[in-house]
Amino acid sequence: MKKTILALAAILSVNAYAGTTLDKINSSGKVVLGVRASSAPFSSVQSNGGYDGYAVAICKDVVSALSKDLKKPLEIEYKEVDTTTRYTLIDSGVIDLECAGSSYNAEKLNVANYSIHYTDSVLAAAKTGTSIKDLNDLSKARVGMVGSFSGEKAIRQFFTDKGVEITESNLQKAQNYDALFLLLKQKRIDAIITNKSILVGEIAKQKDSKNYVLLENTKIKENDKLGIVSPAKDQEFSNKVKETVKTLYTNGTLEKYSKQYFSAPLSTESKRDIADNK
Repeated sequence: MKKTILALAAILSVNAYAGTTLDKINSSGKVVLGVRASSAPFSSVQSNGGYDGYAVAICKDVVSALSKDLKKPLEIEYKEVDTTTRYTLIDSGVIDLECAGSSYNAEKLNVANYSIHYTDSVLAAAKTGTSIKDLNDLSKARVGMVGSFSGEKAIRQFFTDKGVEITESNLQKAQNYDALFLLLKQKRIDAIITNKSILVGEIAKQKDSKNYVLLENTKIKENDKLGIVSPAKDQEFSNKVKETVKTLYTNGTLEKYSKQYFSAPLSTESKRDIADNK
């Protein structure tokens, strides 16, 4: 109850501020980044309590660009979010940017702007030795996803197209990926569906990582665009973020980060979608 009251107080306090996001940042001297503890390799908590990842590194560069514009040093404050809170916290101004692997979602454009930084596919992962080999097998399985995953619509459409009724048993939700892997270990679900790059990162974190496998023949969505999320109601600020991300692309920084965090260069699809982002 105490945490809930404090969170509401924070939202009310920010909402009382009538200026732009840049005004708020200039006044406070800090940028609040929404990060996730379990969304590797885009955002994850480190052993020292800090946060790192592909999207976090990009956001740090955005903060540096804002610092140059405002001609003053800016502090970074991290606030942990998840898929169920990210858009509320962006819209209310509690966080200035969400720095993870959020998929472009046209239904959220009233609250969110997306600075595209990566393009991925949506597929499943399971325990090694699984009987799930393809999409037909997946349609008969119990699958798990994080709550408010932007790809939920595609997942539900997949089951519908296969003539499968969706229930709480065959489509289960969890707050984060740590919880999903626990469900998989407990055999309460048969597979996890999310972005491929997140599955790779989260599998690598597991102590028994060799016991998990990506199911490449279960792609239910191609070319899923991911990006840094900024507030839709502040177009000037969002344009600055997009401009910075594009600069990081053209000067080779995103390519460097892709090799660092994904051990691979940016795909042709990623390059196309980053360049086309308006």
